[in-house]
Amino acid sequence: MGEPVKLMENKEGMKTVKQGEDGLMLVFLLNLAEEKTAVFDCITHLTQDPESGLSDIVLAPVLSSTKEIISESIRVFFNEQTFTLIFLDRTQLQLLPLLPYNLLSVGMKMSNNSQVLMKQLSSVAWPLMDLDYPSTRPRILLSYNMDVWNRREEEEFPAMVQHTMRKVNRQGLKCAAIPRYVNFAQKSVFSDLLSDFQILLSDPGHFLHQCTLFNDVFNLKILLLLFDEDTLNCREESSGDNPAMVSAKMRHKEALSLILSNLRHHQEKGTFDAWNFVHSRNSVGQTLLHMVTIQGPEMEEQRTQILRLEIQLHCLSEASHDRDQISLKRCMRDQLKSSADSTIIQRQLEYMQGIPKTKHELKMEKCRVWSSLFFSVLLLGISYSSLDYGSDIILVTRYGHEINETTRDEFQKNCIELWNNGSDISIHCFPASLSSNEKFYMTLLFILWPYPFFIYAYLSSRQFKIGKERVYQAFINISKCSSFVSVFIQILNIIGYFFIFIGCCLVWPIAIQFIKFYQDAKFYISKDMERVERENKREKSEVLWNMSRAMEVSFEASFQPTLQLYLFFPTLFTLTIENKLLSIQLFGYEDGVLQPAQVVSVLTSIISLSWGFTSYYSVLKRGDMEKDIASLLRKIVFFLSLLFLIIPRLLVFVFFAYSLGPGNYKYLFVFIICHGFLMMVIHYILSDARTYLRHGFFSFLHHMIGNGFANIYVHNWIRTIYPPVQHVSTLVRQVVMDLVILTENAILLCYALNSNITELRDRQLIYSCLVMGLHLLGLVLKVVFYRYLHSWSWLIMDYKTQVDEQGCWRCSLPSDMFLLGELCHKDLTLCCVPSALTSRLCGRKPVRGPDIYTVPSSQCSADT
Repeated sequence: MGEPVKLMENKEGMKTVKQGEDGLMLVFLLNLAEEKTAVFDCITHLTQDPESGLSDIVLAPVLSSTKEIISESIRVFFNEQTFTLIFLDRTQLQLLPLLPYNLLSVGMKMSNNSQVLMKQLSSVAWPLMDLDYPSTRPRILLSYNMDVWNRREEEEFPAMVQHTMRKVNRQGLKCAAIPRYVNFAQKSVFSDLLSDFQILLSDPGHFLHQCTLFNDVFNLKILLLLFDEDTLNCREESSGDNPAMVSAKMRHKEALSLILSNLRHHQEKGTFDAWNFVHSRNSVGQTLLHMVTIQGPEMEEQRTQILRLEIQLHCLSEASHDRDQISLKRCMRDQLKSSADSTIIQRQLEYMQGIPKTKHELKMEKCRVWSSLFFSVLLLGISYSSLDYGSDIILVTRYGHEINETTRDEFQKNCIELWNNGSDISIHCFPASLSSNEKFYMTLLFILWPYPFFIYAYLSSRQFKIGKERVYQAFINISKCSSFVSVFIQILNIIGYFFIFIGCCLVWPIAIQFIKFYQDAKFYISKDMERVERENKREKSEVLWNMSRAMEVSFEASFQPTLQLYLFFPTLFTLTIENKLLSIQLFGYEDGVLQPAQVVSVLTSIISLSWGFTSYYSVLKRGDMEKDIASLLRKIVFFLSLLFLIIPRLLVFVFFAYSLGPGNYKYLFVFIICHGFLMMVIHYILSDARTYLRHGFFSFLHHMIGNGFANIYVHNWIRTIYPPVQHVSTLVRQVVMDLVILTENAILLCYALNSNITELRDRQLIYSCLVMGLHLLGLVLKVVFYRYLHSWSWLIMDYKTQVDEQGCWRCSLPSDMFLLGELCHKDLTLCCVPSALTSRLCGRKPVRGPDIYTVPSSQCSADT
């Protein structure tokens, strides 16, 4: 029948347990002694039932006075197998190393409340993390009941335990173990548990699948020590996945890394051929690499491990380098679909092998870099700049031809007379009331407006300094030359640099794109130490390009659309009312104005404003908004926030210009100039502008004027000196500038809609909702970006709340910000509640003594 489980002394004096050779010892570890006794009594009662399927039952006598006997133990015979069941509580952990058990079951009382179950799973880590028991014996997490439950409801408990455990483990590996459920009050469920234990211990392949399914790293290490090839290649019947594929599908990084590391170790030792394992496919034809790749950047480390195995399998020697690379690329093509990920993997394989190596590979690499950058950087940028400036030049040419025309003088006089008499006038009076001279000179002025800043940017750039040094060196070489040919070559060099100087001054926005294109290409081609040196030059050229682009859109694109929309809006209004918005003829004239050129000018200016500032902000983040799809989404949200702030601002400017009277567009220009000076003052107070005085007065003036006019439509902070300042809070300056712009929009819109312009006055509600709605939507998107999508979003609103000695509740935000050129730490008070109000709300007297409560940034609740 069997004997009680007793502790025996070995040769070293340590007490161990003698166990039958053909039996399995299962240890049930409970938290409290009361739980252990209750479970033991429940199983004892269950085994006495003749229908339980258990036979040859032996109960160990309870001898509490003898410490050498484990009292709560039972031996049963089930399914042609002897099971010794031993029950321990938390105080008996020291007995585990003395027991030759086959499986440890860590018990946890089951609850049908998911919230309670989550707390239990979070706190059950004490036996799973303890090191007082052997680390080479498998274990599971056993959730149990001892009550009679509804059978249908109880069938949901195993899935409930697994789902809750995964939910807990997303916060960190707290209870990584194979979960099982049992009801000790039901004999069939307990018999199923013993059968499951028997399968787990007799079938290593099934056990390995369970480990990978639940990311059980503990048991996985035990199984990988044996490293059986058949176990590792064991497949699921339904999906055909091996254990590594299961880990990839469940996104269990720890389990997959263990398998791949162990696999590579045995591959290097020559004890295992990993070819079939790495290239095996499941029932739908997916390989392990494909399954890891579709999981995205989260499994980047595991993908690298697989690629190292692929390199080890394909690349045999330097002599067969070319043939091996073709074989490797064909293997990648067979496993992956044509996508961006497959392209990234090919580049990653080359970087991991140090390719390019041969001359042919070097030529192909250079050709690929130069061609890709030419189409993505140079050609696209030049085409857009040509489209923007081309439309403006067409308008200037057309307005120049209209200077000598006087056909509209009578109509202009009638409109001005109606306006002066206080009569209602139509919106169509305004384009005709603006003289040809004003249109020509205003359009030309807005084109030439940013050129002084372009010339200054070029004269202060690294490229101008290099050119100046080379011209100086050419003059020195002329004085040393002895032959006419040498002198002639040096003169040609000087003439060449002179033409470069003239070209950069005339078309600096296009010249800087060539500079960026060249520096980017040289950076991507360079290797080793040269790449480190090139990285600094590339970053400087990128900041210079974006600074020039920001200056261009701050001046030309800020003013030009106001004039062109001022002239084109009446036509746009008429086409919208008559539902003929798509009937604009490509080469049609309306009141002597070429419509498509104005449309292109307005659209390119609006897009330039939004995308130019977005691009500049993206460069400041050093590629953080360009690395993947999620980063692209953040960039789009930021771009849309700027777009929805710029469009209503532009409409407000045009409406305000109409309300000033026919032919008085120039006063809008005066208003924008005044607004620019106001932004200069705010920028000087809330930035590091004073530090630019150290670089000279012109550097300071360039910085101030640039930032003043960069804030006409939206908030911006243009850094005109490299390296740009990083990790400085802009919350206060953004709030101040956004409030100024919002207040101006509301006042100007109210003034314009109450003027005697028929189309505006009759549609006050529509235009008010359109303008203010778009502006508020832009602010909401801006808040969403900084609060949830910014790379440091968790630190932006890392606020704290406190109650001072008088009982006043205060919410403050620590902030490092510039104030009059000095970087200082400030505690910004976001909101506060007086002590009298807090005492009434809480029904208590004001608190004496400082009580500080620090809350996570993800919460927005106050202790009131």
